[in-house]
Amino acid sequence: MNRGLFQLLKLAAPSIQEKLDQHFDREGDGRKWATFRNNLRSKGFANAAKSDARADDKLRRYVEMNHLHKTGKGPTVSFKGDSGKRYHIKYHESINRYSCSCPDWTIKRSTEGGDCKHISELKSQVSMVKHASLALKELAGLGRMGMMAARKESNDEGAWHAGQVNKAYKTVAMQRKIRRG
Repeated sequence: MNRGLFQLLKLAAPSIQEKLDQHFDREGDGRKWATFRNNLRSKGFANAAKSDARADDKLRRYVEMNHLHKTGKGPTVSFKGDSGKRYHIKYHESINRYSCSCPDWTIKRSTEGGDCKHISELKSQVSMVKHASLALKELAGLGRMGMMAARKESNDEGAWHAGQVNKAYKTVAMQRKIRRG
């Protein structure tokens, strides 16, 4: 792009303060939330919105959480809602909290805390996977232990006499000895 054209476009773009004034302007068509949310991708806009004298505590929490959701680097899961629309859920390790792009979380839960239904469903799925994983690890561990004991039994006659073998095997062996006897 031509440098002169870039400078003209830069001059034509509204400043952060102008964007905030548009949001807080009560004349005309009122608050423009969609534009405001899109502007939250900018760290400068988010910081300016949080420090603006016209912002209350709830708006500051809204800005902080929605900015984090839009710019956070945590793992993202795409989730299909009941309406068929896709929402994006992110986990933020720094605050140990999930965020979602659905209207319930964006508008209400981001400021009040708690989880939307998409986050709750994801958490239940993660919990089920963790429990299944632990059960499989436990079963795999038992299988390995059994195989190791069988190898030791077959390779080590001393283990037999040391009482580390199953009691039933000992009884059978003693009965054989008596019969041979």
